[in-house]
Amino acid sequence: MGEGYLKMGMKEKALKAWKKSLEINPAQDDLRKRISKLKNSTFQLP
Repeated sequence: MGEGYLKMGMKEKALKAWKKSLEINPAQDDLRKRISKLKNSTFQLP
């Protein structure tokens, strides 16, 4: 869901969805990296 929000330019909603996903399953290292990149505004869509 976070990816969809990000593609629509809704960064805050993407972050919220990803953080919720981490609450459910904290063993998502790739997702932690995406959150970090998005917070630093270096995230680029493919």
